[in-house]
Amino acid sequence: MLDTGADWSTVSTLSANGRICAGSVGNPDLVPRTGGRSVVRVWDLDTGSLLHTLPAHPGRVHDLALSADGSVLASCGKDHEILVWDTGTGTLRHRLPYHAGTVYSVAVDPEGTHLAAAADDGAVLVWDLTGGAFVRTLQRPHTTGTRISVAMGENRVVRWEAGHVRIRVWDLTTGRLLRVLRLPRSTALLSPGGRFALVRGEDGTELWDTDEAVRLRTLPLSTKDTQAHAISGDGRIALISTPTETQVWDLDEDRCVRSLPQTCLHAVLDADGRTAVIGSERLVALSVPKLGPTAPWSYPRHRSATEYTTVAERARRALRRADRRMADGALSEAARILRQALALPGYERNPELLDRWGGLGRAGRRTGVLTAWQMFELPHAFPHRVSGDSERWLFHIALTRYALSRNGTTLFTDNVVWDSTTGLRLLTLDGEETELLGRTLTPDGTSVIAGCADRAIRIWDTRSGRLRTILKGHRGRVEAVAVSADGALLVSACSRRKVRVWDLHRGVCLRVLKGAPGAIDEVTFSPDGRLVFAIGEKGTAAVWDVATGNFLRILPGNPEHVGPHLVSVDGSTVMSPGFGRNLLWVVDPRTRDFRDVLTTNSVSALWLSVSADGRVVRTAGADGAVRVFETATGECERTLTGHEGAVRMLAPCADDRFMLSCGDDGTVRIWDLVAGTCLRTLAGHTNEVVWLGLSTDARTAVSVGVDHTVVWRLEWDYEFPEPAEWHDAATPHVKAFRARRELGDVEVGTLLDALADAGLGWLRSEEIERRVL
Repeated sequence: MLDTGADWSTVSTLSANGRICAGSVGNPDLVPRTGGRSVVRVWDLDTGSLLHTLPAHPGRVHDLALSADGSVLASCGKDHEILVWDTGTGTLRHRLPYHAGTVYSVAVDPEGTHLAAAADDGAVLVWDLTGGAFVRTLQRPHTTGTRISVAMGENRVVRWEAGHVRIRVWDLTTGRLLRVLRLPRSTALLSPGGRFALVRGEDGTELWDTDEAVRLRTLPLSTKDTQAHAISGDGRIALISTPTETQVWDLDEDRCVRSLPQTCLHAVLDADGRTAVIGSERLVALSVPKLGPTAPWSYPRHRSATEYTTVAERARRALRRADRRMADGALSEAARILRQALALPGYERNPELLDRWGGLGRAGRRTGVLTAWQMFELPHAFPHRVSGDSERWLFHIALTRYALSRNGTTLFTDNVVWDSTTGLRLLTLDGEETELLGRTLTPDGTSVIAGCADRAIRIWDTRSGRLRTILKGHRGRVEAVAVSADGALLVSACSRRKVRVWDLHRGVCLRVLKGAPGAIDEVTFSPDGRLVFAIGEKGTAAVWDVATGNFLRILPGNPEHVGPHLVSVDGSTVMSPGFGRNLLWVVDPRTRDFRDVLTTNSVSALWLSVSADGRVVRTAGADGAVRVFETATGECERTLTGHEGAVRMLAPCADDRFMLSCGDDGTVRIWDLVAGTCLRTLAGHTNEVVWLGLSTDARTAVSVGVDHTVVWRLEWDYEFPEPAEWHDAATPHVKAFRARRELGDVEVGTLLDALADAGLGWLRSEEIERRVL
């Protein structure tokens, strides 16, 4: 929602790139503060921020126009003047007079170098905006009335005249009239650039190409109580209003693809139809769903019953053939068959096919992204920062209030638990009895745990909503909680600097850990479950041995500490991120001494990701880059660029080849770390994304922004190596499994699952069992 103050929006415009929006608001009665003039407000849609409030014309603004990049803005009103502004600075560049008539429509060419204006006396005039000089009159004045509009393309000027029911097209360079389209209809709507026109009459609505002077198609639009308000520059998308809603139409498919519960008085679309601004009492900026096979929604197409039956039978046959190939061990052939089935129209997201594909992928390794789409948009949004809130505050909120279960089925956002497979709300935590502080999910998503201000720890069942148990023992507010990777242990920290380790299944305290040097913000286990870290405000971390409860040492802090301490899967590497300084410790797996402190001052890191073996570290940079470092040398091996603005969080796949990132540009990116390329950009947010979750099988991702939460489905392509006895990439996972077995009984199946997540499901299970048992 774009803030128009107390005034109504009367007309709006949008740059072709969808980044800058301008709207006129008010009238002389509503805006006395501007001396009886309407005002024009300019917004940056990337951030939603108001850039300028510009005093415009007496009374109502008739029309607004922006250049393609949004740098030049023009307006016209009843005062016989055209105003031209620089939107970067908000300064008035030109005041162009025309006293022979009143200008009702203006257009700016894509480069922002020329302006065309259409007046009620029939004149079409062109100005050079570099110096403000008048260039030529394209049409001599004759009476046309006020129902006129003008558009400008790269070398064309297009005008629609309601009085004469025709469209005229001129060459901008020569001023020559190229063609006249006489239309037996009552109204016409020009696209940005003037290439296309929606022409509406009593018999229906037609789409015209003004360059070729041909009718492209007749649309199945009811003419009763409907009105076209905007058409995209490429002629593919249109916004149609009814008395109760605004409809998004795919003009290529002749169908409505989405209905928006928003009444519409006027609307504009950008060049490709991906961004819309709808005006009624207020201006609303919307992201229009992308069309085609990569769209985040799948829309049904008109097909005959025979087509449906034929395709369904092909899909069933493909499943049977793939099952036979898998039973024979011909996994590559089974994958080929399933790929073909997933390419069938209407079966791209078939649950049965995707379930079979995901199961097959457990025996292979990822080679790239097969497809990715938005499953759900949840109403929860990350809390807005206020003045004075630090990056540290942002990451503390992200770490203590958000979690995705390892299997990707359950999502926890603040006080709400969601089923991430259906998008349904499962549970809202009751914080009336006491304040809820640190919160987390168990790895399987069946329980949510909250440290509380009344010195207790509460555990709820996420499916039934029932309070399972209350753990007591702390003598202060329980500020932080964390669960071990196997879900067996819980660690908690209170305001009195005491850390407790609990048996989560039995609900008993196993140990009280002492030695924390100060207040504790976060606690965490190492992935192998052998170590507990308690991190303070300045990044100082106390480390304990879980098995013995012995205090090991204090890791020196980072004065500009931002995110959490990161530990590699095998427990050999610990890192702490901060602005301009990253601290690295290497852990001796036998003595558990911390050695080889390494400091790198080359980049400000907001988040870190450590490879399973601790040899590689990835950093999320405040400068918008993702960097890959070799921990042995501290040298940067590769820099990944693409984000516009700070990178907030990293979520690596278990195979350490692929990784997701999110940032201030509102996107989630999928990276191939070996090739150093971005495979896919997921755009589902209008503002910064500050938290990112990824399931262990990398098929479910969740991004939390300051606008809303999005659940993504990722499907990967796979290759299938021949079964092998061993691969060195399995070493850190086997080490972590052995360490967990020292703490208690752990089934070998958990190791096999971890190896499948890491793309090592093709290793022979009997050999793995022999090595660890």
